[in-house]
Formats: sequence, C-alpha cells, structure tokens
Amino acid sequence: MIAPIVLAACGAAPEPEVIVETVVETVVVEQTKIVEKEGETITVVEEVTVVETVEVEKQIIETVEVEKTVIVEKEVEKIVTQEVEKVVEKEVEVVKEVEVEKEVVKEVEKIVTEVVDPRDVSWVAEFADVLQIGTRNMQNFSLLKEVGKSGRPVLLKRGMYSTLEEWLNCAEYILSEGNPDVILCERGIRTYETATRNTTDINAIPVLKSLTHLPVVLDVWSASCAPCKRLEPVMFNLAKEYQGQVKVAELNASRGPKSATKLRVMGTPTVIYFYKGKEKERIVGFRGQLYHEDYLENELLPTVEKDAPVQA
Repeated sequence: MIAPIVLAACGAAPEPEVIVETVVETVVVEQTKIVEKEGETITVVEEVTVVETVEVEKQIIETVEVEKTVIVEKEVEKIVTQEVEKVVEKEVEVVKEVEVEKEVVKEVEKIVTEVVDPRDVSWVAEFADVLQIGTRNMQNFSLLKEVGKSGRPVLLKRGMYSTLEEWLNCAEYILSEGNPDVILCERGIRTYETATRNTTDINAIPVLKSLTHLPVVLDVWSASCAPCKRLEPVMFNLAKEYQGQVKVAELNASRGPKSATKLRVMGTPTVIYFYKGKEKERIVGFRGQLYHEDYLENELLPTVEKDAPVQA
C-alpha cells in the first residue's frame, strides 16, 4: 500500500508594501510639452504617473509566486515519485522473499520412504522423492538392482554389522543399473555397548569421503533412545509424587524442532526446570529419580515456599 502524502499550505503571504512604496517614491515619469506664448518658449511638466510602474512590480511578484508554486509542485512530485519507488522496491523484495520461501518449501517438502520389497519399488517411486534402503536390506541385492532402475535418488543405510567395503560394494549394485544418485547414510553399528542400541561410527565419514564421491549423511537420531526410555518412568513418578506442586511436561524434539531450538536443546534427554518463566536448572543426559527429587526438595521447592504469600 502506498502511503499518502499531505502537503498543508497555511495562511496567506502579505503583499510586499515596502517595495510598492519605494517604487512610487523613486520612479518618476515626466511628460514634457513645449508651448509658444508671445514669442517665448515655455516648457510645461505634467504630473508624475506611477500606475504603469506599480503594475509591473505586481506582475513580477505574481511571477515569483507562480514560480514558487511550480517549484513546490515539482518537489511534491519528486517526493511522491521517491516514495512510490521505495514502495515498489519493498514490494519487489517481498515478492522475491516469498518466491525464495516457496523454493525452500519445495526443497524441504521431500518425501523419503523406505521400500522393502522389489515388487513395490515401481509404485512407491511414483509418490516418494527418495527411496530408502534400510540397514537390514543393505545386502538385498535384488532390491538394490530394482531401485537402481527406478530413476529416483536412493538413501542407502549402512548395515548394522557391515564394514565400509561391504557398504560401498552394495552401493555399486545401484550405480551399475544407471542410477548415479546414491546417498550413503551412517546410522551406527552394533558394538559391545549396551547403554545404546547403536554406536555412531564418526571415523567412517572422513574415510568414506576419501574412498568415494558419493554424498554421506549422518543419522544422529533414533526413536529407540535408551536414555530417553529410561527417563520416561522417572518423569511419570515425579509428576505423580509432586502433583499440585510441580507440573511435568514432555517435548518430542523431533516433532517440535523449533521449540527445541528456542529452548537450546543440544542433546537428548534434557530436563529443564522453570520457575516464573525463567530457567532455574538444566540437566543433560539421564539422571535417576533420586537426583531429581533431591533438586526439587533442596533447591526449587524451598524457593517457591519463600515466594508464597503469608496467610494471616
């Protein structure tokens, strides 16, 4: 919307009386006639006339006023033009931003889905943008060949017991069918560690970058987060034990990434204690029920009791 511009001209400019009077006093027009009387020549001077001079001065004043009006009108036109140009530039910028946002949305709204049977590849490829091969199907060679013929990008996850060489050999099955769009996904391997389901092999990423031209992504999230599962009953018990004193809520960081970012959640599980809208304590990683009870009883709840109004 173009903002209207209002030009207010208030009052009337007085006529320059001083100029007119000065002209009357200083400008003299003489009309001379020669008359002969009884052999003598007599020069007669008639009265002074200033009407013509005054009118000329008024015309000059009027001309100046007209010129001033024209200048003002030009200035207004210039200002309006500048404002219009600014608005147009802003509208163009907004349109560009909208177009960029649309492009980003188009890029973000991609469907990646897993396909597990070679017979399903053709129809799944009609709806999915990227076909995913799960860790258990990494060596399903008939499936690898079929997705290689699909014409869709393929996200190939590493087998839980597979070496890097075995993983790359499986990628070759897809490439050999004429599909160059293969993405390698490191999702962790099975080790002796029992606290987590898989162990992320970070060292594999630089090695892969030196062995292949294929892009590599790292899957750092899993629904089977063992510490998160262990924390669930702890939070449930705290909510039951301190009912009416403490409100317990749960945030799924994968479903609410914006909220997690605002809360500066860098790892899961993370427990944040708030009081009066301010963060009082942040605990990253799993802590048992006794740990949380100790903090509530000795730190948070005493603060709440101090702030409580005294009843008469």
